[in-house]
Amino acid sequence: MRSKGSSELDSIISGFESRVDTIHHPGAIRLLWDVVSDLKSSDIYMHYAFHKLFECIAHTSHRNQVALCSVGLVRPLFDSLCDSRGNDTVTVELRHAIQKLLKNLLEVGTSTAEARIIFQKVIKSDGTLDTDVLEIIRTGMKARWPQHFSMESQATLALSQEGLKGMPSTGFTYMVSTLGLV
Repeated sequence: MRSKGSSELDSIISGFESRVDTIHHPGAIRLLWDVVSDLKSSDIYMHYAFHKLFECIAHTSHRNQVALCSVGLVRPLFDSLCDSRGNDTVTVELRHAIQKLLKNLLEVGTSTAEARIIFQKVIKSDGTLDTDVLEIIRTGMKARWPQHFSMESQATLALSQEGLKGMPSTGFTYMVSTLGLV
């Protein structure tokens, strides 16, 4: 992959799309992210292929987007997007790949701490607004998914509270999707 151009890499990565499935071990994905992120910064095509592969993983399902967000990929993506601005070695294609993956993950929301960092970076040192960061904020504002958790296979939800004889008076919401069930 290192000897290929970005257009050839796009076709190679699109060949993987049919084999990408649901993330079952998000911690392993974060480990993979950390290992590949430590590649030499001069290896632009590997970084590009890596971001395009993660974009493919995120596009596979909503659950994959949530899994990638839950392991904390928004912050490193945002940091690398900000760092890529003044870096001449980062290609336009890589910058767009980072931005597209970040926007994809922000569609399902982010933590308050990560959102705070993004909002702080929208104002430049001269007091003007950074349009690139503002665009990312706009994407994040469109997030329509509440905080949630995923239960698979034989998962159980147990609520316990001393003296509780029923559901809380403030309510409890339980949503189930039957998509993909046989």
